[in-house]
Amino acid sequence: MVPLRSVDRLRSFLDVSRARSMLQTVFLQRRYDMRKAGDIQKFLTQIAYDVAYRSDMFDAVRRHPLHQEIKRYGTLAIPGLFNEIRRHPHVVMACLHAITGVNPIPNEHAGVVQYMIEDWLSWGRKEGHVR
Repeated sequence: MVPLRSVDRLRSFLDVSRARSMLQTVFLQRRYDMRKAGDIQKFLTQIAYDVAYRSDMFDAVRRHPLHQEIKRYGTLAIPGLFNEIRRHPHVVMACLHAITGVNPIPNEHAGVVQYMIEDWLSWGRKEGHVR
């Protein structure tokens, strides 16, 4: 067996270090995403509680500080929002609209919450956010 030269040992070490670093990055990103998903659930519940029974619900949601926090998550928040769309539809739709800039709801569905949810889910499937 031929002994490894210093250069070969260094390359081997760097490859292992790079692989370890990549694994740590993936693990930390997943853990971070899971934490965000938990945050999003809590934020949506709190927003829904705070704006319940408001006549200007959509505007109240948009002005809520936690809505601003969800917007800061950007597209990373979208899967978590779709998971919660049936529990807090008005809040989730306001957040999705703020993040994506899209309104997939046709005029004839406006005001019918079940149709509005289905329109957003259809858009999410088309864009690859929902399976």
